Amino acid sequence: MRMTLASKILLALFLVFALVLVTSLAYQSHQQKALMTSIVSQQTLDKASNYFDSLNMLMLTGTISQRNTLREKMLSHEGIEEARVIRSEAITRFFGPGNPEQSPQDTIDQRALDGETIIETVDSNGEKGLVVALPMKASSDYRGTNCLQCHVAEEGTVLGVIRLEYDLEPLYGTIDKEMLITAGIMGSIAVIGFLISLTVIRRWVVSPLKRVSAFMKRTSHDKNLAERLNDTRGDEIGELCDSCDQLLDNFSASLQQVQRTSETLSAEAMNLIRVSSHTDQLADSQRHETNDMSSAIDNVQQHQHDIQNRTQEAAQLSESAATSANQGSDLANVAANDIRKLVEDISQVRSQILDVNQQSQQVTTILGVIREIAEQTNLLALNAAIEAARAGEQGRGFAVVAEEVRNLASRSHDATGEIQTIIENLCAGSEASAQAVEATSESANQRGETVMALSEALGNIADQVTTVNNNADDISQQSEHQAQMTDALLSQVGRIQSHANDTATNANEVKAISANLEQLVEQLEGLIGQFKLSGSPKS
Repeated sequence: MRMTLASKILLALFLVFALVLVTSLAYQSHQQKALMTSIVSQQTLDKASNYFDSLNMLMLTGTISQRNTLREKMLSHEGIEEARVIRSEAITRFFGPGNPEQSPQDTIDQRALDGETIIETVDSNGEKGLVVALPMKASSDYRGTNCLQCHVAEEGTVLGVIRLEYDLEPLYGTIDKEMLITAGIMGSIAVIGFLISLTVIRRWVVSPLKRVSAFMKRTSHDKNLAERLNDTRGDEIGELCDSCDQLLDNFSASLQQVQRTSETLSAEAMNLIRVSSHTDQLADSQRHETNDMSSAIDNVQQHQHDIQNRTQEAAQLSESAATSANQGSDLANVAANDIRKLVEDISQVRSQILDVNQQSQQVTTILGVIREIAEQTNLLALNAAIEAARAGEQGRGFAVVAEEVRNLASRSHDATGEIQTIIENLCAGSEASAQAVEATSESANQRGETVMALSEALGNIADQVTTVNNNADDISQQSEHQAQMTDALLSQVGRIQSHANDTATNANEVKAISANLEQLVEQLEGLIGQFKLSGSPKS
């Protein structure tokens, strides 16, 4: 069965009071009985002495035959149960043993005859009694009487013993009755004290604790961190209320910081999504431009094949060399223009790739900010978990939320790491693409110069037809070499296009990761929104 705090305190008070009551009553009863026994012992001893004095007067007056009457008067005293005169051996030698009750009957009688004054309590059939045995010794001056004149004995010889037995039960019964009355009075006082203690405990201890408990339950159920106890008392319960308020202040401040951090993280995630979308657009534009460049290179390659065919025809048809030379010059001019256009297109592609690389670096910077925010969120969540752990059972719900915040922060940190890896791969691909495009541009410039030289050569063919056949083989070889270079350029353009596809894929992955990060931020804000923080409305 569950006991309340007031019941436990009252039970402890009851046990302490019962122990004190029983102990004090037992001690008081023992002391009173001991005092009563001491008083009765002294009175009985005095009565024994007076009894002997009365017997002595009977002997002096010659009326010793009245000793039985004297004994009956002694027995008539309240509490006296037995009165005996025990003769010693010195008396029985001269005066005989006397009545049977005048002979020693137990060890007490014998000890008294040996000269010991005995005052002892005895227990007979469960009843308490007092035995007083007073030895009477021969003396030349016993209260003005010379005992040696009548008794032939030496000074100090025990002549007899006066033994009185006193019943202590009535006195002990009176003491026990008084103890019961005292116990009743103290019990009544205890009941009144219990009622007063119960009222005080309920008002000054139980009620404030119930208020604190109800407040913590309400705070845990409503998740309202804006409410406070605001207790102004200076006792321990007031300190408990202040500690609860401080705990809620610290926890509310931590969650507010987490909320601000999540808002910043959400904004950065949106920026990352925007940058990823822009990168995807640039990559798509790069793919289109590389397709255009590939088409231009195909045209150049076709022109190279035409030149090669023309030079072969020039070798075979030297008679039409002038006409072919003019046509070759025209084609060379067209090729030169195409190559110049190709160089311009390649330069534009290189510029766009460098822009992509620069924007990737910006994304890396943003990711660094997001990583710092995630680490700060993790640290704040850890502080919130520590504060909840100090709250004990009342802060268990807060500890669960803090742990969820830490998990979300950890997932944010991992997501930024994956994005960082993708961006680094994107930067590396863009750098390689830029280098390839630069090499292609240089090669295209060289081919442009070669084509210009070819155009000049074809212009001179018209005037130097005679040298056509000698130079036809050289022209054919140069055309074949140009075709090979064009094939290499086309291959490099294909690689650039592949890099552009990779860039677009990475940009899409970055966008997906950013969207996932945004969802995590929304979940974090949803968890924080469950709490009503001080200074802000509940979401």
